[in-house]
Amino acid sequence: MNDALPFEPFKHSRFEDTIGLAHAAAVMARPGDVILIVGPSGVGKTVLLDALMDRLVGEPELWPPGDRPMVRVDLDVIESGGLMKAVAYEYNRALSNPFMTPELDPLASVRKINTETALRASARSLAHARGVRYLAMDEINHIQPSRPATASNRLDSLKMLAGSNNKNPKKGDVVLILAGHYSVLDLLRFNRQLHRRIFVIAIHPYSDLSRSDVLEWERILVWAEGVFGFESGMLRSINDLIFEASFGCIGHLTRRLEFAEAIRTSRGDDRLTLEHVAMAAPFASFMEDMKDEIHGFSQLTATSDWGGRVIARMQGPTKAEARKEKRGRRGRRKVGARDNVGAK
Repeated sequence: MNDALPFEPFKHSRFEDTIGLAHAAAVMARPGDVILIVGPSGVGKTVLLDALMDRLVGEPELWPPGDRPMVRVDLDVIESGGLMKAVAYEYNRALSNPFMTPELDPLASVRKINTETALRASARSLAHARGVRYLAMDEINHIQPSRPATASNRLDSLKMLAGSNNKNPKKGDVVLILAGHYSVLDLLRFNRQLHRRIFVIAIHPYSDLSRSDVLEWERILVWAEGVFGFESGMLRSINDLIFEASFGCIGHLTRRLEFAEAIRTSRGDDRLTLEHVAMAAPFASFMEDMKDEIHGFSQLTATSDWGGRVIARMQGPTKAEARKEKRGRRGRRKVGARDNVGAK
């Protein structure tokens, strides 16, 4: 799981634009819809999910007694005895939790799950028993060990959670808010059941080819200089190197600077310098892997206007969709010739 940053996350322009879209999608979502927050590693998915939770349901201390509008579950994979096991961490946010026994700290409880069926059952039971509106799950790519042979199992899990599985076709009872690696998108593009119900919120890294992105990145560096105690302009003087080592992702930038701070502390130096930053540079193999990951994300999201679906719902139903909502003696009926009688 991602460790909490020791400072307030910086509300940069990419964050503000994306959370506005995510909030609009979640507010308009119907039970059984899926809000999927995707992006490459370090782009800020978890920070966005935390902020989205606060915007949707507020602080738990302000909830009415007995009201639990959201359940938050984080997924992780641990290695035990040579086997990979899925672990679900449910953050009950200081609320009583009758389903999971606290083992980590007073604010979190954990249940170790080693089968995908148990994970699905756990998430569904939480949603049903609590009567919540939102079920938020982070690191959704860890819903099963990442082996090609089990990719279909991951898809079945998402379909089950959304209530659109062939074996359990009833309507979903919650709005799913999932965050994770963009590889999950590959499973959803060609699945008609989920494709119609999913709203993808893609978070893109900053690009050095965009003038507005370059200016915003400089503003981020000004913020980082103040937070980490650099002299004014020090990070901006090596902007090209910092940008390359951070891949345009604020998450990687803060990790590099945290590593530099750890090096400074271990050496007993008074202030952070560019020498510490250089020593915290990532390995060449890691940089190549991240470049491939960001390229793959750009290629995948370029094939469809995922965000356009959220905007389309904000504008209301089309005429064809409105006709489908007409009701007869037997409930909903398909659009047919009778709908066009008398049409101009």
